[in-house]
Amino acid sequence: MLGITIAWCAINMTSLMGRPLDPYPFQFFNLALAILVGLRGPLIVMSQNRQSVKDRARAETDYKVNLKNEVNIETLMREFSELRAEIRGTVAPHDDRRGTTTDATEG
Repeated sequence: MLGITIAWCAINMTSLMGRPLDPYPFQFFNLALAILVGLRGPLIVMSQNRQSVKDRARAETDYKVNLKNEVNIETLMREFSELRAEIRGTVAPHDDRRGTTTDATEG
């Protein structure tokens, strides 16, 4: 687009063809650019709307995955706590027996 703008200005300012097609204020060129902007505006808005729909769907999927992972982590933490309590329950009597046997051998 920049190249077209520079070429348009150069051709019309140097008047290679005798009389320029669009003299200095470049009103015809400004009209062409305004039409281009007018056509691109709705296209940009439509593409942003499509992108926002995709983003919403992606966010919903992320939410579901995160919720499922949270439930799994809570289940694992509960099981871990139960195993830790079970291990503490079985290890404590062994420690007591070791302590009493150590005391008996020392004395």
